[in-house]
Amino acid sequence: DFVWTVEQQAHLRVGLAPGAKGALILDLQAFLPKTTSHQSVSFYLNDSFVTRTDFAPQTSRQQVRLPLGGNFQTLDVKLVIDAPISPQDAGDSDDSRKLGVALFGFKFDGVKP
Repeated sequence: DFVWTVEQQAHLRVGLAPGAKGALILDLQAFLPKTTSHQSVSFYLNDSFVTRTDFAPQTSRQQVRLPLGGNFQTLDVKLVIDAPISPQDAGDSDDSRKLGVALFGFKFDGVKP
């Protein structure tokens, strides 16, 4: 299953072993109600910008790799969605939640101390 981001910002807090190195990989799919829809998402780790990813119908599901730099025990992953849209506004259903991307899962790819 998955969970949707709702509105423009979403946070995921992850605990890490001290000194962990590598990357956090998020499996995401954008809500793209039309064949012409697109979505852009900016990613931050502990309030530092990391990357921006664009989603389009042909690239609606992507794995986003966020390299881990620094010595974090708690990682705050912030997603900022440019233009969340509700299925209601898109004419798809009565769901009024402003959806951005669905998170199918995440994994740590790296070295644990």
